[in-house]
Amino acid sequence: MNQVSSSKKAIQEFRDVGWDTLLEDVTLFCDKNKVEVVNMEDAYYNGISRRRGSQVNNLHHYKNDVFYEVIDMQLQELNHRFNETNTKLLIKTDMQQQVWSAHFQQ
Repeated sequence: MNQVSSSKKAIQEFRDVGWDTLLEDVTLFCDKNKVEVVNMEDAYYNGISRRRGSQVNNLHHYKNDVFYEVIDMQLQELNHRFNETNTKLLIKTDMQQQVWSAHFQQ
């Protein structure tokens, strides 16, 4: 169960402080491979109409609408699959497994 807790903490920490590092890594990768990088201060267009204008810039879209959304979905899925009841059950099952293993190894 330590793995679930540590995974949740790592994902939350990545959400809290990982954006700048991710953006830097992606930019370096794109520069190295001659892939054009959008200007994060430019207005974001969703591909439908440029005439309508945009309420957000690329930075807001990729950070809030993509990065945070994906991280939040991952955390929600972990919390759903490993809720308190499931976690307690897994811990008890693991403890029982350890007792049985110790008993039969003697």
